[in-house]
Amino acid sequence: MLCFSFGNYVANQTVLWYRAAELKHSRVAMLATAGWIVNALGVSFPGELPQAGLTFSSLSHNPLEAWAAVPETLKYRLLGVIGLIEILTETAKVGSYPWPVLQFSIPSFT
Repeated sequence: MLCFSFGNYVANQTVLWYRAAELKHSRVAMLATAGWIVNALGVSFPGELPQAGLTFSSLSHNPLEAWAAVPETLKYRLLGVIGLIEILTETAKVGSYPWPVLQFSIPSFT
């Protein structure tokens, strides 16, 4: 199946890849916005940061100050996990991810 794209025909897999990328990035942006708002409202997780001796409630309600208070090793660990998830999802077939929580269906417009 071919799809129309501004005067050019492109393969269906390319359009599906762009659609999946747009969905993933919009979901990440929505989660980031929700996290920013929740943090600014003063809501925090129970418990403490692993190996840091800080409780979540002791962090600032300003999201930038809260991120600055997190130890560097935990920041790198968090970014590493995010990078690993990104690599695993990019190497998977479009719409089929290793974990069921990340799976979504792409509607077909035929």
